[in-house]
Amino acid sequence: MVFIDGNSGNSLVKGMNPIIKFVLTIIIIVFSIWTNTLTGQVLNLGFLLLLFAVWGLLPGFIRLVPIMLLFLIPVFLISVICGSTLQAAGVSSIRIVFMFLCYVLFCGSTCPSMLTRSLNTVGVSSYLSIGILITLRFIPVLMNEMQKIKDSFDMRLNGQKRGFKVWYRGMIIPFVFRMSSLSDNLSLALHMKGFGTAAPTVYKPVGIKAADLIFLSIISLFMAGVKWIY
Repeated sequence: MVFIDGNSGNSLVKGMNPIIKFVLTIIIIVFSIWTNTLTGQVLNLGFLLLLFAVWGLLPGFIRLVPIMLLFLIPVFLISVICGSTLQAAGVSSIRIVFMFLCYVLFCGSTCPSMLTRSLNTVGVSSYLSIGILITLRFIPVLMNEMQKIKDSFDMRLNGQKRGFKVWYRGMIIPFVFRMSSLSDNLSLALHMKGFGTAAPTVYKPVGIKAADLIFLSIISLFMAGVKWIY
């Protein structure tokens, strides 16, 4: 999974308005911080994992588990070492899980073009919507270019000694020139397409459907109920 790809999940979650998904991630994060009992956190986590199974997002979440453990285990150990109870350390650790769930929910199931169309539909400035789209598309491109440069660098050295000067000339300089070239191409493309201050037109507007509000209400009410009871 890259920074944001929109390839995870089924039609239920992919068809959800990206703005609603963003609001949903905020609600999940707020309630994960607000809920201070281990029982409440476990109930919320189980409920969200059930929804992820319905939405087809569990495979994307499972792929991130090794990375998640790199954050979760130190948080748990530091909490215990600093005098927290096991229950309090567990609550802090589960909050890390919620962060990764939110990442998968928003980034894994949201197509950048759909996010831009949803922002344009509600009248967001084209400077912001196009800027977000460029950022989301540009980061994976830079990551791929960096990987290509690294592979080429390793192939040329073939096990030879790597000093700072060699690393600087073989990695940093090519990356800077490649990034400059990509930026020039992007600027030229925007200029030729005529992006200006006029209100943007929207191909196939992305509205807020009843199903979006139903999912938002169910999750909000469930997590609020868990907080109230526990």
